[in-house]
Amino acid sequence: MRRRFPGAAALLLSLASSLLFGCRTAPHERALAEALQLHQAGSPREALALYEKVTRRAELEGEEALRVRALLGSARVLYESQLDLKEARHRLEEALATARAEKEPKLEADALSSLGIYYWYYDRQRERCLPEFYLPALETYRKLGDRKGLAAALGRIGLVHLAAEDYEAASEALEESRQLYEELDDGLGLSDAHRYLGALYVQLERTDRALDHYRRSLVLADSGDYSLGRRRTEALLAHLHLRRGEYSEAVEVLDRLIEEEPPSSPASRNHLVTRGNATLHLGRPAEAEASYRQALAIEEEGDGADPAFRAQTLTMLAHAQMQGGNLPAAAASLERAESIPIAAKGWGPTVLHTLARADLADRSDHPKEALDRLLEAAEIEHRTFGAARSTFFQTQYRQVFERLVSLLFADVVSQDAAEELAFRFLEQMRFRSFRSAVVQLGAPRPPVAGAHPREREALERIEAASRSAADGASSGGRQELRAAYAAYEDQLLLGELSASRYRRLQGLRPLELAEVQRSLAPGDALVEYVLAGERVFALALTHQTLESAVLPVSATDLYAKVKLFRRLVFEGEATDDDAWRALAGDLGRILIEPVEATGALAMATRLVLVPMGSLHGLPFAALADREGRLLAERYTLLRSPSATLWARPAERSSEDPSRKELDPLLTFGLRQATGSELPPLELAEQEARAVAAVFSGSVFVARAASEASFKALAPGARRLHLAAHGLAEPRLPLHARIRLEDGGGEDGELTVREILDLELSAELVSLSACETALSPGATGAPLLEVDRLGFVEAFLQAGAGNVLASLVPVSDAGTAVFMETFYVHLRSLSIPEALAATQRQMLTGRLRTPGNDELDLRHPRYWAPFVLVSRGEGVRSGDAILSFASD
Repeated sequence: MRRRFPGAAALLLSLASSLLFGCRTAPHERALAEALQLHQAGSPREALALYEKVTRRAELEGEEALRVRALLGSARVLYESQLDLKEARHRLEEALATARAEKEPKLEADALSSLGIYYWYYDRQRERCLPEFYLPALETYRKLGDRKGLAAALGRIGLVHLAAEDYEAASEALEESRQLYEELDDGLGLSDAHRYLGALYVQLERTDRALDHYRRSLVLADSGDYSLGRRRTEALLAHLHLRRGEYSEAVEVLDRLIEEEPPSSPASRNHLVTRGNATLHLGRPAEAEASYRQALAIEEEGDGADPAFRAQTLTMLAHAQMQGGNLPAAAASLERAESIPIAAKGWGPTVLHTLARADLADRSDHPKEALDRLLEAAEIEHRTFGAARSTFFQTQYRQVFERLVSLLFADVVSQDAAEELAFRFLEQMRFRSFRSAVVQLGAPRPPVAGAHPREREALERIEAASRSAADGASSGGRQELRAAYAAYEDQLLLGELSASRYRRLQGLRPLELAEVQRSLAPGDALVEYVLAGERVFALALTHQTLESAVLPVSATDLYAKVKLFRRLVFEGEATDDDAWRALAGDLGRILIEPVEATGALAMATRLVLVPMGSLHGLPFAALADREGRLLAERYTLLRSPSATLWARPAERSSEDPSRKELDPLLTFGLRQATGSELPPLELAEQEARAVAAVFSGSVFVARAASEASFKALAPGARRLHLAAHGLAEPRLPLHARIRLEDGGGEDGELTVREILDLELSAELVSLSACETALSPGATGAPLLEVDRLGFVEAFLQAGAGNVLASLVPVSDAGTAVFMETFYVHLRSLSIPEALAATQRQMLTGRLRTPGNDELDLRHPRYWAPFVLVSRGEGVRSGDAILSFASD
């Protein structure tokens, strides 16, 4: 049954009197409701005139509360329609001051909420909105019992958390807002709530859920004659269609929006650009060009105060013209974009523009110029690196990287130069991506009255360099401008890294090739895999050489092969050798044989693998050569997140005398946490005792195996071992957790975020838990596969030298045998060698599970899931272990 709401006039009158303007009625309420209706119907100037008429009448009659309501209404029209932003702020501040003077808390909260909206969307002082406006308004609404105001405030607060990528807090606030509107039977508010929830699910890459919320929002908006809300939701829906590759659907929605919006409005301008993007994807460059030209005409007819918009739209216009084959017109559009000062148009459009120049050069058969432009784009983006750029990086810098690598191996430059450049930018991408993720974990800085003096100096330097570059005063103007922007970004970065937990990252940069090579022993080879679009490459480093190989597979086919191999190895019958061995040989010929053909592995006994994309989940140890020999039999294998992290060890000394007294292996063998509904790990305690016995260590069981104990003892441990439930959160990776006992002020859930806060000196962390080696994208969005953040990365950044983890869930019995054997070997071998010896002992059938002869440990499902991820600290060990377990 279709839900019914009051008619437009009654609904708007109710909204005007109870939400925006309080609960009392007055002769002027009808005029206020009519003004609101006019604004929502897309007649801002008529609405403004009516609000101002009420304001004048209130002044004559001395009704200050009514004047505040009218001021708030007129200010909303001014900022939402962007008629006069400065005047909007003035009216909001006047309304707030008057409400406080009249001791009207409801109106004060309304004014605070409106100021928050203004500074969030129009003045971009977003750091002020939550502490200065939204939270005080929220508390006032709670005290007054104003559920409608509370629902609106929660919605705005949820959007702040969403922008900060705190999805858990955003979800909580937005869902509470939705529930309040549902209880109030407020269709308009509920329409907004579903729109906000749709935006949340877009960020979480759950586009089906987002689509459902947008559709609900539209139904509610139509039922309540809420045309403004419907247009806002449809604008987001068009972007969602674009994201889902539904370009025709996006064009249909945008055409309707463009027809309804005032022809010269900012909204119409933005819809035209989005329509251009959609038609460009549909292969209709002429339509795209027409849309971009219309958008530029609207901008030029207005005040022309958005140079970033002009620069980006001109660049997209050039793309349309290139796609249509009109290269001279594309060059002219790019020249127009270049006339806009870099500081005005921003660095994002600058990189897009440089990419367009590379496209133009490539289409004009000038590959060397295209390569130069790509190098320039990569350098700009890398040097202006800041903590808030992860999304920017994932989209734009990934495009730069993929095209750059493909062009490097197209014989544009010498092979040696191509290999060195590819390595350089690969390391920048890997290291910078992880650094972005870690920086974003920090709590927001408290608001300050103004920028730090060093920040102000950097801004002044940018302005001076921008003027110089625009005037063409010196040939080094653009270089100076880049340096100025880099200095400013560094100042912001240092502020965001001021917390002690991030000091390991301050001042760090990716290492150069020679530095990495010096870290490699004569028997080492570091192999980095590179996915650039559909092409797959490998770079192999030794202490003296750098070689490259183009691998005979597409990224799509590789993904399918890896997925099938994982299923055959980890889910197939353990007695069926033929099922996985054929594909093991195929993957060996694809991924290993071409690298060996370069000669880079001729002297290697140990391979350091740096995977990318789907290769993170591949059990390399089970790959085979043409004779059927497995990789684990031929090489000692380990992994590293990047060459930089491999070559730069943690900042501690293994010879520190104080560490000789504290040499435990903390083993949390938690069978089942108190109150947990997770299935018990029957052999966890037995595993902990067995591991401890190898080194005559101590065992802590039951409630002693707590999160509080771990945090207290881990910083002084040389080795850490955790046999417990690991809970992954692919969409909220910071909240992935290892389940321990609670108590001591801790909840028993050791999260990735908490691990990053630890100060460890451990040479080894062993994670005997399910899928602890698989790390999702750091933001929860699968945009950039090398941007990973999970248990392994967290322990490494906390100071651990090596992390032993599993790619898939493994059996209790098999894991217990594996771990006990591994620690026996660890008494006389280095960590990587102990892993290799354990795997070889299992795959040759020399190990059996006590009391379970039916479990054939030769199958790779029992030994191949375990991978060692390292910072290059493969040390020998042999001291006592302190062990924890729980029953």
